[in-house]
Amino acid sequence: MFFLLLPERIPKEPIAWFSILVWYIIPILLLKISKPNKQTRKISGEVYGMKDFVKFMLVMSVFVIGVCSVRDVSYTIVTVLLVSTIGLGVGLFLYNVVKAIRGRIKPK
Repeated sequence: MFFLLLPERIPKEPIAWFSILVWYIIPILLLKISKPNKQTRKISGEVYGMKDFVKFMLVMSVFVIGVCSVRDVSYTIVTVLLVSTIGLGVGLFLYNVVKAIRGRIKPK
């Protein structure tokens, strides 16, 4: 269906297809070489109760009112947070690659 919806966006260069395949192959290989974690934790009772929910709603209400009243500052904060998630994503990806490779190479 993708090919019917946007045929002009289908890449024609082989390097584009190669990069797409690499970005799909890397996570598949990481899942294949990483060992599954067999640990389980049994939790008794509630993890979060009504008291925690009320605290969360109060804090979120204060933040929403603050963001709505100071728009210029909130745009700056949101932009900084958005740009920082790009770096965080790259960092987490590299950390997981190194962790999976170290787990695979460890002597048995």
